[in-house]
Amino acid sequence: MLTTDQEYKDQIKKVGEYKLRDTHKWRERAIFFQENEYYTDLVEDTHDWNEFWDEEERRIMNGLWIDGFYIPGLYYFYLNYLPIYHKQLNKYEFPDVYDMDYHTFLCLEHAIFLKKHFVVIKKRQAGFTLKFCVPLIRELFFERGSPNYLATFEEAQVLKTWTEVIEPYREHLNTHTAWYREFTPSKPLNWRVAKQVISESGRNITVGRKNILKGLILSKSPSKGVGGSARFIFADEAGVNPVLSKFIGYVKPMITYGDTTTGTIIVSGAVGELKHLEGGLKEYIQYPEKNSFYAVDNIWDKDNEFSGKKCGFFVPESWAYFGVDDDPTSEFFGQPFIDEHGNSYVERAETYIRKKREGLIGENAKEADKFSISQAPLTLAECFQYRGDNVFPTDLINPQIAKIEKNEDHGTFIDLYRTQD
Repeated sequence: MLTTDQEYKDQIKKVGEYKLRDTHKWRERAIFFQENEYYTDLVEDTHDWNEFWDEEERRIMNGLWIDGFYIPGLYYFYLNYLPIYHKQLNKYEFPDVYDMDYHTFLCLEHAIFLKKHFVVIKKRQAGFTLKFCVPLIRELFFERGSPNYLATFEEAQVLKTWTEVIEPYREHLNTHTAWYREFTPSKPLNWRVAKQVISESGRNITVGRKNILKGLILSKSPSKGVGGSARFIFADEAGVNPVLSKFIGYVKPMITYGDTTTGTIIVSGAVGELKHLEGGLKEYIQYPEKNSFYAVDNIWDKDNEFSGKKCGFFVPESWAYFGVDDDPTSEFFGQPFIDEHGNSYVERAETYIRKKREGLIGENAKEADKFSISQAPLTLAECFQYRGDNVFPTDLINPQIAKIEKNEDHGTFIDLYRTQD
């Protein structure tokens, strides 16, 4: 990790302005594995082999510098040791480098440094579950006595993440690295890095790092399973979690000791039903600082209730936008929205997305409805806008609705008087 707040601020830029280059160097271990199906040619259990794996662990825990770019340890771990499922390839493969992901891991590490929690509202299908499971796995494999939790509202959600993300991460590390770990217990939603052994005196004892990862199902109870302490708590699918704020209230004592923050809560989700946002996500995104979450400048909203204020971490549709420009009237026709180094062409993507919404691109194109826009937003206002039919202009009435909901105009008195006329 970096050592000062200013060092992080010097590294963090806007997505699209990082000017990444030669990012293949960031994932040299993954590339070597793709070519050879193992990580090193060094002979196992030799001094050089041990030094290789010790250095990799240092990079994962502390980060590293490559060509003037600081690579957070979590991001290095993700790129080189945690294959993810690629829908376009229909198989598990290592992640590619994108400035969206680099920015996310930089800001997450900055939040951890500042002892702030991290709340994200995002476009759909951006792979943030994959990214935010990385701290959980790093804690499991490299720390000692570290308790961690993954929580969703529905049972199916947490089981899906466990079987499709967490388990493949563990399987790859245990099969292909020097960091093999035994787990007891090792059943879905309940892992502990430990094993049972017989001591010299004949006693059955538990040894190991004793790190814990548990899955919580909040629809059964927002408080069941919480207690003790925690290092990371990841509340996923927060946009469809009506008890999110209750859950956060229960777990905050787990990551504090007096006035000191001892752990990190990560809250992430795309927008679901608007009624569920009152469960906490909208409050945390709109007012991150008063809720102890990491805050960023809102550079996306103009002339609405969100503009000119701090907000939680927002991921618009224009970041790392996949595909090529197929607008025949565009000067960038046929070109991708991400370059070979992982840099996003954000402004080009925004222009293209707005044209698609208006039904101006494609033979069978049609104008996008409000729900579709909320799932691929360019601003925070688009996440939270009213989605039903309305004869009035919703872009004008939504800010007033927000004021009424927050009682901002309640209790304002004016004097009335009658003239002679």
